[in-house]
Amino acid sequence: TDPEKVLTELQKKLDSNITSVGKLLQPGDNEGERETELEHAAMCSEALMEEYLETGELSAENISDTVAERKLFPCFFGSALKQWGITELLDGLNAYLPKPEYPEEFGARVYKIGRDNAGIRLSYLKVTGGSLRVKMPVGNSRSGAGEEIWEEKCDQLRLYNGGSYEAVDTVKAGEVCAVTGLTKTFAGQGLGYESENSTPILEPVLTYRLLLPPEVDPVVALGKLRQLEEEEPQLHVLWQEENREIHMQVMGQVQMEILKNILWERFGLEVEFDAGSIVYKETLAEPVEGIGHFEPLRHYAEVHLLLEPGERGSGLQFASLCSEDMLDRNWQRLILTHLEEKRHVGVLTGSELTDLRILLIAGKPTP
Repeated sequence: TDPEKVLTELQKKLDSNITSVGKLLQPGDNEGERETELEHAAMCSEALMEEYLETGELSAENISDTVAERKLFPCFFGSALKQWGITELLDGLNAYLPKPEYPEEFGARVYKIGRDNAGIRLSYLKVTGGSLRVKMPVGNSRSGAGEEIWEEKCDQLRLYNGGSYEAVDTVKAGEVCAVTGLTKTFAGQGLGYESENSTPILEPVLTYRLLLPPEVDPVVALGKLRQLEEEEPQLHVLWQEENREIHMQVMGQVQMEILKNILWERFGLEVEFDAGSIVYKETLAEPVEGIGHFEPLRHYAEVHLLLEPGERGSGLQFASLCSEDMLDRNWQRLILTHLEEKRHVGVLTGSELTDLRILLIAGKPTP
């Protein structure tokens, strides 16, 4: 591959300030190439140009500031297979990327759910503030608005290197680790001071019925698929109780082939998919109020819900406008939690509802 040709194409198609900087940290080596890189980098901002004209050099600090301002986009060339250019890339990341500043208060972002060879559930997360310690309680008190608020202890902190890991007592801000003992986490969830949950940008648009062998109990298979669902946020598993059928919303043929291989390798399930259909969703055109009974543990509350159309792409949003004098906070939280857990379907095609605000506006508990 011709680096100059590739760089010219990147500048033409993406941004003219994409600049090769692999030689900037190596004074005295390939001075001709380094001087060319200095000139190109200096043209990306007035601050860099002034420094270059005054000193003939560019400081890593000024380059880092220019990168943060999105005025310079560093480009490195190399090959991991041939062990070429790796050192320059790592040195450049260390020198030119802005150093993150982490708060002292604990925070973390879950980015993956997995399981080890023994089937132990692992929450892969990045610590974004403070530090995480073994047996330290963590929870979703900040990010769990409208959800069940929980707190659990971290049994083990693992630093993975390939398939092996090292168990440590503390993980500091900026580091990633796998945590055992957390049973309610999900990919994108914020813990500690993190106040928002991240949701997948892409949503599956096709639904397929899962075809199981006759001897396999669909309920048993459903439990195994639920494990995969929490490990892969873009996989949606739907259970149709009336027909005892499992339907799956996936991205397409490639994901289906991967799923078939995973189900066979991990659970010994040999499955197929039917022809599939497009995923349709329903919403409301006008607000409507509904009244019903919420009946957990042989107690019930009369519940008044207001359903309002939401903005396109907003999904389902849940909130309470009910006074605590009318309905206790614990009741309200329990009702909202169960509303979020349920899959709500429309009356036109039986498709899943979306882009709605479901508001708890009134209620009356049993005496």
